[in-house]
Amino acid sequence: MRSKAYKKVDGLYRKPRITANTKVPFLIWLPVVLIIVTVLITLSLRTVILQNEPGPTLSIARKHSWKVVAVGDLACDTANANYNEGNGIVDGCKQKSVGQALEREKADAVLLLGDLQYLTGKFEDFERSFVPYFRDIKVPIYTVAGNHDYGNGTTPGGDLSGYKKAFDLYFPQATYQKEGKSYYDFNLGPWQLYALDSNCEYVGGCAEGSEQYQWLTSKVNEASPVCTIGFWHHPVYTSGVHKDAVDTSRARAILNLLDDTGVDIVLNGHDHHYERITPGDSGIRQFISGAGGYSLRKVSEPYAVGQEKVIDDQFGYLYLELFPGRYEWAYKDVYGNVLDSGMDSCR
Repeated sequence: MRSKAYKKVDGLYRKPRITANTKVPFLIWLPVVLIIVTVLITLSLRTVILQNEPGPTLSIARKHSWKVVAVGDLACDTANANYNEGNGIVDGCKQKSVGQALEREKADAVLLLGDLQYLTGKFEDFERSFVPYFRDIKVPIYTVAGNHDYGNGTTPGGDLSGYKKAFDLYFPQATYQKEGKSYYDFNLGPWQLYALDSNCEYVGGCAEGSEQYQWLTSKVNEASPVCTIGFWHHPVYTSGVHKDAVDTSRARAILNLLDDTGVDIVLNGHDHHYERITPGDSGIRQFISGAGGYSLRKVSEPYAVGQEKVIDDQFGYLYLELFPGRYEWAYKDVYGNVLDSGMDSCR
């Protein structure tokens, strides 16, 4: 039996001739096939290259933006009546939910704004109530100390040994000091960040002439970044419970210095709510992100000068996306819902 490729013509079996008409479908499909093959080869080569490249450093991980989350006032002690294995209650001890939310963000960096564990800063307390809920964060962590981080068993204290030991043992990617000082600076791409210590009584003061103030002065004078962030624990402006306390005067000289040198953003904790403020006498936008799990506290009148937004009934964290020359912000609850957002250019 003849193959189906042959046709009977004039009583004989012949192979069909390739004519102009039979070439048309072939000529139509040939470019399509070539395009598909080229795309598949390109994708395969790209996959091989990416698999063999080393992981990007923080400065080049995202050429166009750097994602940051910032929050403070985090973890209840296990002896707290509301602890509940870190699950807490509606308005307290929600460190488990906050820790999971920060890990899900997969940000380029996490900024911790102090009071990471309550109440007295012992290493054993950090190990029991802070470490289990935040140790899954694998990206770089930059932290500043709050008043409850100083202590190592006493309140008030002056001893950061428990705080330091917890980071040394469990968070090798964390920075809490440089050159033995609890204040330091670093870069995220083109952004310059200053991590400062507002526990002035333990660091030789925060006023003009203090060691920290002189260090910051030298840093801002030698730097020439387009955009800058300063962060520490105690806010200068707040509508929270500490608005009339001596705490608001702690870092005023530092804030004035940063304002004079064109810093764009200031981040604080200490008061347990979220607040966005642009004081009338300052070009700095200030965020309080102190609803990190320990408790929620209501704000009250008189509100801070320049208050733009306040949320005092939801645990959450501040999300920043930093671009060259500009930034975007969002305050998110522990489920990732956006409760406040906006954008602005650097000064």
